Amino acid sequence: MNKREKLKHILSSAGLKATVQRLIILDALSDNYNHPTAENIYKKIKKEYPSISLSTVYNTLEIFRKHGLVRIVNTDSVTVRYDPVTDKHHHLFLEDSSKIEDYYNNELDKLLNKFFSKNKIPNFEINDLQVQIKGKYNKLQTN
Repeated sequence: MNKREKLKHILSSAGLKATVQRLIILDALSDNYNHPTAENIYKKIKKEYPSISLSTVYNTLEIFRKHGLVRIVNTDSVTVRYDPVTDKHHHLFLEDSSKIEDYYNNELDKLLNKFFSKNKIPNFEINDLQVQIKGKYNKLQTN
């Protein structure tokens, strides 16, 4: 199965038609693990597809979000960033560069699930637990 067929399959599995715009935007996302903004995606595809609008990118990303193809990653700014990796994971937010990295830790997942199964929040149903860890990598020190 070639890449275009895989993208069509992803869309159809989510119950979406494989329109040209959706295929272009999904393709741009599938090669991008930097948690891009809608503007980043738009700039990436605008050169090859000049007729696509920023509004189309935003609208398509919202459709993808509603159908579980992307997740929104919160940052310190008001800018929304998108994550094409939808399996269970957390994020490291590097404050000095605003870079976001995926962080996988089964022990943390178990700890969170155990905590919230014992410590229910009244009148609140938890659908997902994600941790965003803010910080920076320490420079290696040489003596």
